[in-house]
Parts: sequence; C-alpha cells; structure tokens
Amino acid sequence: MKKALHQRDLATGFSETTLPDALAAKYPNASREFRWQFVFPSGRVSMDPRSGKVRRHHLHESTVQKAVTTAARRAGLNKKAGCHT
Repeated sequence: MKKALHQRDLATGFSETTLPDALAAKYPNASREFRWQFVFPSGRVSMDPRSGKVRRHHLHESTVQKAVTTAARRAGLNKKAGCHT
C-alpha cells in the first residue's frame, strides 16, 4: 500500500521527502525515490514550513505509540508493551 501511495503522490507532485543537505546535493533525485520515503507516512499531505513545498510527512510518534499500545491490549498481552519492547 505504501508503494501505491508513493506512486499516487508522484503523479500529483507531492512525493518528495526532506533529506540532509549534503545527501540531497550528492543524490539530487533521492528525495523522490521510494526507498527514502517514510516508513509510517501520514494519511494527508501538508506544507513544509521551511521550504514551502507540499509533502507527505511521517506520522507523529504519539500516533505510532498509541497504535502499538492498542494492538498489545487487543492481543491480550499482560505485560506493558510499547514501540521499543
């Protein structure tokens, strides 16, 4: 699904991620490649305040943490579980 989302974003001009300056200069097309996109992409695009470009950013860390906690609870785990356990 993430690759299909990336392909749709490419078609609409939104599929570009932010890379460190040196990496962006060395590999100018890398920001559009699938392998550099976020593991947990946001469900919507938004404007990057630094560059003014509309991009799909990553999910906020609390969203991932809540999803893992909910999954652990639904799985019936008796111990506390989180993203790092």
